[in-house]
Amino acid sequence: MTVEDDGLIAGWYATPDGLSERWHDGRRWTGVTRPAGPRRRPVRGPMPPGWYETGDTRGLRYYDGRQWTRLTKDWQGRPAAMDSPHAYHRAHQVSRGRSRAKSRSSFYTWLVLGVVGVLIVSCALALTPGGAGDAVRRAIGIKGPQRILPAVVPSEASTSYAFMTTDSSGDPVRYDPCRPIHYAINPDGAPSDYASFIQSAVAAAQTASGLEFVYDGVSSDLWASRQNGTDERPVLIGFSDAKDVPALAEEEFGKHVAGVGGSLSVSVEGRLAHYVTGAVALDRSSFARLSSRGMVDEERAIVMHELGHVLGLAHVADPNQLMFADNVGKTTYGDGDLAGLAIAGDGSCR
Repeated sequence: MTVEDDGLIAGWYATPDGLSERWHDGRRWTGVTRPAGPRRRPVRGPMPPGWYETGDTRGLRYYDGRQWTRLTKDWQGRPAAMDSPHAYHRAHQVSRGRSRAKSRSSFYTWLVLGVVGVLIVSCALALTPGGAGDAVRRAIGIKGPQRILPAVVPSEASTSYAFMTTDSSGDPVRYDPCRPIHYAINPDGAPSDYASFIQSAVAAAQTASGLEFVYDGVSSDLWASRQNGTDERPVLIGFSDAKDVPALAEEEFGKHVAGVGGSLSVSVEGRLAHYVTGAVALDRSSFARLSSRGMVDEERAIVMHELGHVLGLAHVADPNQLMFADNVGKTTYGDGDLAGLAIAGDGSCR
């Protein structure tokens, strides 16, 4: 009995007993047989969907045009289970196809990994403050944080300034120009005119530095509350004495210290060091005396000097600058003060 099967290609096929071979003309079994000789496989063309001889000559297995299925038959066309997993097919074609598929898969895998890597590096740089981060943000169209006030360009060049603290690259530690500097006033022991000269001094520091100051109102906090920590808190301006702030007991140039000021800096997770808060302590007795004499300009100048320290400026040896350690009658910022404050306000956004 022959089984018509258009899936086979013309050629000799072994009989089930393996003792002879019979001829299939591509459409049906012809009944022509011959003694079995050395195992020869027919030369096959492109593999169409259909039934094909198994590798162990025990039957047929079905190829659906893409892959071998689990469907099998014996030589009489009856469903059968194959004992051997090896079916006849053009192994070199299948192997080549798998190799090409694997090659394409590897290419796309590396392409995806490369794109992801570029995105990760770009995002990391975009989050990095300073030059490299700014350049990446501009390149990919991300504006990022923006300054609140324009950067200040001093009208005169001067080198009569110094900074209290610098980072590892030698740049001064600064406040973030993209965030306002909040400040509060503790009026305990203050003269009656404290609000006017403090707010006037803050306005002068803001104009010179390009950093925005925002008044948060009065506070009961003390100088000691701004001497440690890493959280951002309003800069505290208050009135005290040597008992609470020992630095007010010191003397410079044989004169009593009328005020002290400074800021607290931190460096978080490798980011640039920056200031997070600060404080100004003004001597009660000194300001009571100045207020009683109506010396508002002098009161304002002392606060401006201490705010210079809050923004990072140190004392200089030039008496023409308000950051000179001694009060020699100067009541406005000098050219060196203005140059230093412009630099102090030209930091990077975080």
